[in-house]
Amino acid sequence: MIAGAFDGVRTAWTEAGREGSPHLVAIAYYAVADIEAGRANVYDYYSTAGADTADFIASAVSGGADVIRKTVSEFEAIGADELILNPTSDDIDEILRVADIVL
Repeated sequence: MIAGAFDGVRTAWTEAGREGSPHLVAIAYYAVADIEAGRANVYDYYSTAGADTADFIASAVSGGADVIRKTVSEFEAIGADELILNPTSDDIDEILRVADIVL
């Protein structure tokens, strides 16, 4: 899904005659310590957009070290210039946990 969007941006960039390449940025929600609570938080946040949207986004939460590493690799593979890893918990230690995983 994101790869297609990135391709569309690159195509539009080129067709507009712009030089260089666009700066491609993506966001991925993650949970290290409590994956189910993280998904529930994301579902709650997006629930005003409807259950289908909330389910879709909550199901995309990267949970656990291996999945988070895979998510980072997948965004790298499609040419993301930046990936914002957004924690799904208010536990400040989640930032330290994800840093230990990806750095």
